[in-house]
Amino acid sequence: MSRVDLLQIAMHEIGPALGLDYDYSGFKTHVPGTLGLLELTSPRPFAGSSFYINQGPHPSDFANALMVGNANPGARRLIGAADAILLAQLSSFNRPDLSEPPLDENGHSQGIPTAIVSSSPSCNSESAVTNTGPL
Repeated sequence: MSRVDLLQIAMHEIGPALGLDYDYSGFKTHVPGTLGLLELTSPRPFAGSSFYINQGPHPSDFANALMVGNANPGARRLIGAADAILLAQLSSFNRPDLSEPPLDENGHSQGIPTAIVSSSPSCNSESAVTNTGPL
């Protein structure tokens, strides 16, 4: 499958549209230049850990993160814990919520729906879409 999920791309690009890119002051403070190690600091979870950032706020160590540099055709990545902790560190948020979304009364996730919807003749409803979801 050679198509890339539009929702994933839109969610990924919202950050840069709001100014969260390598010119963002929080990024410049924590990662001089456009790549390097981002150290997680207290009081955020996993203080003392670090992960490699490549070309703006794109974590290289987490293949399933929404903010990785390249989208994989046929897969849907949603915001996950790695993305939340990256944003928390860059924005100096002290207590990011890394919990899973609550379940509805039937025990189903109330997250973003990932069902295949055929919206045009070019969409093949037989094609599987992989939801790599939160970490």
